[in-house]
Amino acid sequence: MTRVFLAFDISDEVKTNLGSLVTTIEPQAKEAKWVKPKNFHVTLKFFGNVEESTLLKIKEIVEKGVRHSKPVSLQCVGIGAFPKWEYPRVIWASLEGSVASLSDLQQHFEEAFEKLGFEKEKREFKPHLTVARLKSPPQNAGWLKVLKEMKEKMFGVTTVDHLTLYKSELTKAGSIYTALEVFPFHKP
Repeated sequence: MTRVFLAFDISDEVKTNLGSLVTTIEPQAKEAKWVKPKNFHVTLKFFGNVEESTLLKIKEIVEKGVRHSKPVSLQCVGIGAFPKWEYPRVIWASLEGSVASLSDLQQHFEEAFEKLGFEKEKREFKPHLTVARLKSPPQNAGWLKVLKEMKEKMFGVTTVDHLTLYKSELTKAGSIYTALEVFPFHKP
């Protein structure tokens, strides 16, 4: 069994700019678990542990699904919190731009993967980058105030021109992601 998820990668520009923010804020925010910039990605579907035979079916679905997809440009703008700033559990960076075509593709995959027995995601797809996770309310809210004021900050542009099926290994040092297969979009 392999623990896998389907995602798209983020440009080096966005990773560098968000990484600088993390480096600045992290020492003040010990209660948060910060995502390493090399691990920034946007998950389209988390599958969990799957058998090899199911993994092959997932790959077939993704390969067919991206065949007619065209590259999409997104801007990484602003920092937000789920469920809300007063009780943050996840700190995220927003992705804006041509999200409709990605939402359509993600919905197509949800329906196809449901036929393989995977539960369909109930929440609407809202592309974002998880920057940090919190298990409890922060003791020092000063760093949260700084992030909250960054709702308009531009972190860069990323072009989505492929999807990647990743293997995820959980370790004490954090998650290790390994690309199993890359699925390029159609190039006009």
